[in-house]
Amino acid sequence: MARTGQGRNAQPTLLIIGAQSVKNTDTAGQQKGYDAGKKISGIKRHITVNTQGLPHAVAMTTAEVTDREGTLQANVFWLTMVI
Repeated sequence: MARTGQGRNAQPTLLIIGAQSVKNTDTAGQQKGYDAGKKISGIKRHITVNTQGLPHAVAMTTAEVTDREGTLQANVFWLTMVI
């Protein structure tokens, strides 16, 4: 609705992706991994936004999941929720 209110298409044609590795506590159980690039044991947050900065999709994975894989998981989940 925010996009159509500005005269834009409802679906964005360009998305910006980002990911953040976060240290996880022992209370998380088996839901953590190791990000070798950042040397962090924990989880990773993936977010996709449009060019206006509005969230498009969000996912949380174990830290060893690559940014690309996590973003694809987030967007596939988003597509199944929309359809």
